[in-house]
Amino acid sequence: MGGVTFDSYPDPFMSLVNSNLTKTLMNIMGSPLPLPNVKAMGYFPLYNHTSDEDYLSKTGKGNTDDTALIQRWANMSHLPWWGDRYSQDISNSGDGSFQKPQLTKKDSLKQFQSFTCRFKIDKDAYDTTSEKNKGYRYENVEKIVSGIDYWSKSTWCRNAYNLKIYFKQIIS
Repeated sequence: MGGVTFDSYPDPFMSLVNSNLTKTLMNIMGSPLPLPNVKAMGYFPLYNHTSDEDYLSKTGKGNTDDTALIQRWANMSHLPWWGDRYSQDISNSGDGSFQKPQLTKKDSLKQFQSFTCRFKIDKDAYDTTSEKNKGYRYENVEKIVSGIDYWSKSTWCRNAYNLKIYFKQIIS
């Protein structure tokens, strides 16, 4: 996991993007859109904040809730490689390391991590009380499972019952 997370891994597509062939073709044919400057793949490849592009972010002077909200990255407020303005917009996003205090369920937080070159707003993906996400967490409110005798022949765990009988025969 450390390799994928911090050291990077080989990626054939990024190797092609960074190849001399691609650079030559872009010079000859022109570039329809700027390619991201990604030399290594991973979640935070070779990442210690020294090889990233410049950020312009809010200081929180006017409103402390806005502290560290990214306005521009690499002199862009919109990423050109996404298909619509909503997906391209990174303004007022955070990097996930700092959020305003006293968050509520109604807060919508945009996250942007430059080395993934994308962000996602998901208003209710982690709301485990929402009917839409009821499969994410099961609280076992009814506590029915705690009363099941898994060794009983009447339960679904027939193999475990047979295994118990087998061990009883070996031990006795």
